[in-house]
Amino acid sequence: MSYTEKIKTELSEYKEQKYPHLANGEYTYKGKTDYYHHILPKICGELNLIETFRNDFLESDLSKIKFHQYFHHLNSSQAMCINFFFPLFIKQKLDIILKKFKLDNEVVNYVSVKFEKESNIDDKKQIREKIPELKQNQTIPTSFDFYFETQSGIKFYFEIKYTENEFGCAKKDKNSKDYENKYKLKYERIYEEAAKGKIISNDETSFLSQYQIMRNLIHVDDNSYVVFVIPEKNERVYSQATTANKFVVEGYEKHVKVLTWDSLYKLIDNQNFDCNLKKHFDEFKQKYKL
Repeated sequence: MSYTEKIKTELSEYKEQKYPHLANGEYTYKGKTDYYHHILPKICGELNLIETFRNDFLESDLSKIKFHQYFHHLNSSQAMCINFFFPLFIKQKLDIILKKFKLDNEVVNYVSVKFEKESNIDDKKQIREKIPELKQNQTIPTSFDFYFETQSGIKFYFEIKYTENEFGCAKKDKNSKDYENKYKLKYERIYEEAAKGKIISNDETSFLSQYQIMRNLIHVDDNSYVVFVIPEKNERVYSQATTANKFVVEGYEKHVKVLTWDSLYKLIDNQNFDCNLKKHFDEFKQKYKL
């Protein structure tokens, strides 16, 4: 059984235990619809948020985001991200993450915290201005699953993975104009300049072959970190993440960080949390067996 199938099986068991009355959720691919145990009915997507802080999140300004198409899938990395980081935000315990980076003297600026943080390098406005010929559905900006700054101005951009098979690349398909019309133009008019002084092999082929990782890495600078949070057992994604720092120029390698979900589990276990936080993370561990 593959890693992804194992996780889906375990999440199916969680759903059966937690919500035995719910029907299986539907998934349509290439015109064919099937029903799966690990998917919630779309109307019940909110149940993918752990109950302890569910209402707190939905009533907060941080919930004013675009939810992913498959947020109602129990293996949604977006839901997993919110389930982990929001309780630490609302209880003002995010500073424990800084300890993982040995930045003990830094303090989180809680006003800066965001989910689905849009890039300031390739946001929709810049894409429209620099590549006006792109269609609206081709102007999707880079966004980070989670983001915060410290009070001294250090920025942390988080890319969260769970059961994804890989980091995406820009596949060159001779039968499609997508490469010429979108990826190539974006590199020429936005990413090439943004990658200067950050990416070692700053050429179109190298950049687009590691498209998703590179779009993340161009955000590193002297006061910014890119952080990948991944399951160690998701071997392909883990391997890609742990070698990402080889793409950045000397001096920025230490600004590319990898946190495994396993290491975050251990971090949480060592905290003296109040009863509510402890209850939440006990449920988190029950749900996301890694």
